[in-house]
Amino acid sequence: MMSILPKKRLIIVLINFFMLFTLSAFAESVKSYEIEASINPEKFQIDGREKINFVPEYDTDKIYLHLYWNGLSKKSLLYKDAPSSLKSVLEKKTPSKITISSLTINNREKSNFHNEKDPTLIKVKHNFTEGKKYSINIAFKSKIPEKRYIRFGYSKEDKTYWLSQWFPKIAVLTGENQWDAKPFSYNYEFFHEYSDYSLKLTIPKEYKVITNLKKLGIKTKAEKNIYRAKEKNISDCVVGISKNFYTKKKIFKKDNLSIYLTNYKKIPEEKEEKIFERAHFVIKKLSSLIGPYKYDEFKIVNLSTIGDNGSGMEYPKLVHIGSNHGDYNRVLDHEIAHQWFYGMIGFNQTSEGWLDEGYASYYEIRLSEMDSGNREAPSSFKNMGVNNFDFHHIPVSIAWIKNVNKSPEKGNIFQTEFNSEGNGYKIMFLYYMKHPIVLKFLESEVGKKNIDDVFKQIYNKYLFKHPNTEDILSIFKKNLNKKDYKIFNKNLRTYAKSDVGVKKENGSFKIIRGKDYTKKIKVAIKKENTEQSLFWDDTDNISAKNVKSLYLNNLDYNLGNNFFINSIKHNLSNYIYAFLLLLGLYFIIKLIKHSKITFLSKNILYNSLIFTPLFIYIVQTTFSKTIFNKMDFDFSYITAVISRIVSNPPIIISILTGLFFLIKISISSTFYYRKKDATYSIFSILILDLVTFLLTGLYIFSLFITKSFSIFLFMLFILAISLIEPIKIYFLRKDPRIITNLPMSVLSHFAITLIYTVLLIMILFMTAPFFLKFPFSILIFIAILSILEQIYRWATLKITKHYIRKELNES
Repeated sequence: MMSILPKKRLIIVLINFFMLFTLSAFAESVKSYEIEASINPEKFQIDGREKINFVPEYDTDKIYLHLYWNGLSKKSLLYKDAPSSLKSVLEKKTPSKITISSLTINNREKSNFHNEKDPTLIKVKHNFTEGKKYSINIAFKSKIPEKRYIRFGYSKEDKTYWLSQWFPKIAVLTGENQWDAKPFSYNYEFFHEYSDYSLKLTIPKEYKVITNLKKLGIKTKAEKNIYRAKEKNISDCVVGISKNFYTKKKIFKKDNLSIYLTNYKKIPEEKEEKIFERAHFVIKKLSSLIGPYKYDEFKIVNLSTIGDNGSGMEYPKLVHIGSNHGDYNRVLDHEIAHQWFYGMIGFNQTSEGWLDEGYASYYEIRLSEMDSGNREAPSSFKNMGVNNFDFHHIPVSIAWIKNVNKSPEKGNIFQTEFNSEGNGYKIMFLYYMKHPIVLKFLESEVGKKNIDDVFKQIYNKYLFKHPNTEDILSIFKKNLNKKDYKIFNKNLRTYAKSDVGVKKENGSFKIIRGKDYTKKIKVAIKKENTEQSLFWDDTDNISAKNVKSLYLNNLDYNLGNNFFINSIKHNLSNYIYAFLLLLGLYFIIKLIKHSKITFLSKNILYNSLIFTPLFIYIVQTTFSKTIFNKMDFDFSYITAVISRIVSNPPIIISILTGLFFLIKISISSTFYYRKKDATYSIFSILILDLVTFLLTGLYIFSLFITKSFSIFLFMLFILAISLIEPIKIYFLRKDPRIITNLPMSVLSHFAITLIYTVLLIMILFMTAPFFLKFPFSILIFIAILSILEQIYRWATLKITKHYIRKELNES
């Protein structure tokens, strides 16, 4: 029998869970915020007063106030959820704080307010009657963080004070004595009612202001600027001040829209124009797909950073993008989509983050498939040939392959149980990655128009309201047939077996269909002289005779089993071409008499012989070259290649490639570093190179485990491998001065190893797309790799000799 206390807890949990999915859209209780504040930038302080006009829709004996900036302290939930880098800061100091100095309700002073277990949330006891007007007046002080940690604070780089969640805000009243009032967490965002805002801001005369409210005017008085702004029917007020804002305005008369772009430094006019055009294109497109943008202005603020978590942040009527992110389009598309999914349809970002992030990410993919005619410069993703579909699909595909047969429940996007063990990134993965891909699956079944019709209905029904998950799913259910909704709902809650593949069996091709995959199969077949596309009935057999390649052009979780390459001759021809190229390179080497150039040429040849077979194997077992070059395959080559490697990794050929490369490095080092009269053991050199390989593997493994990049660990890794080469030189020259001078030369070895590693990574990122689109371009990369490898050896030997000569000169 269950004890009384656990039973009571279970009942409370069940009630809360039930309410999460049953509290439908409710009326607003907070009618307006009237804020007056004075900012002292030198002291990093805000002195403010606010009047909140509160008309409760339900009886309640208390209110809750959010004091978000108090989250930067050791006593907060935010501290428990934060990464170690932020925790280490908060263990030493409290960067920000909001303090309430007085609080009155209808002119009655209240002193019985206290922290509700967390410093970011306070409870004020008072009996409030439904429908009655209450005036809540609060005097407060806010200490501005001297560094921008999580979307608020000062940045030395852009010299801007960015103020979000900077004043006391009432939580959301959802029923009689029922409040949606969660403490501030690193893992989720915010939830507030739609209200009317007015702002009177006093700042030093030399400062400029940007806010999401509509500017009314500025007056100058006693070396101070008094800035006024207001806006109706909005859920937040955000402010930025700086001495060096550069703001431009562009009016789009046909759309009754003004767009403002504020930069912390001057940027080229061409780039400004691209940002304006993209923002206008996205707002206009989403207005037609979902519903009209309801304000007559929109603002983009481009600062150096938004803080430690993310590259962009949405606010009503305003988006904040960090200039350290290369792809403005992707960030703008996502954050502007939030103007619908949060800004005008008031999803609960705290308790149901899968709604706003999932839908914004879905339309981010949709927008990336369109073109405003003026695309921004490629990002690191695009440099690798990755589009927005890939960016979302690749991690989802990998997670599906790993989890579908083990723990499908891990795929449930309706998860809110964040914990201090660091599962936040896993849940964010479900919100940002899996949810939009599930919507893409649905789109491939019912079409884009039907998806947009669903969102138009959501917009029309819940504009400036707060729908929950069940409200939204009920609209999907109403618009989809039973089969489609069942699979869609299952995909949201689990790693359903929504996969289809093809295999060759007894001279025929056969479909492998997951039990949850019910769509028609579209197949592209290439034979010797013909190509055809058709819908494939599961009962039909397709003869494998004379078939060069067969592709399923269907969207599913694992694209790695959607194709079959059947032509040995076709594959063999590529190996023959590669062999002839390498043979030509060998004869060129023979003709060159210069020893250093010959050594370099041989290095290129050996690296080509080692890496080309692995590369050709991966490409040719993923794509029919003819189909691939014509781009008949529906989805990006990167997704297909990575899905292919993850689902069926070329382990043996990869191990052989690594082994041969290890031996080649050791032999090359021996011939380059050794002295003719020195005795050495090639086994010692092999061991040292094996240590380098193991350290590299351990470092890459640590990146996968921690899911984060630490500059300290990276530098430690570079330092460790930078010591290997001078030790190899010692073993091959038997000169003790190499070891004795190592403490003095270590910084030089570290610097050259760092430069070599960074250059290698940069070249790989810049040239990766060419490897797949033009397979033989891999030889160009191998040549560059070989040249860098040789320069690294040359520089290492030069540094070693320099410090030996230096020692001789000093003695």
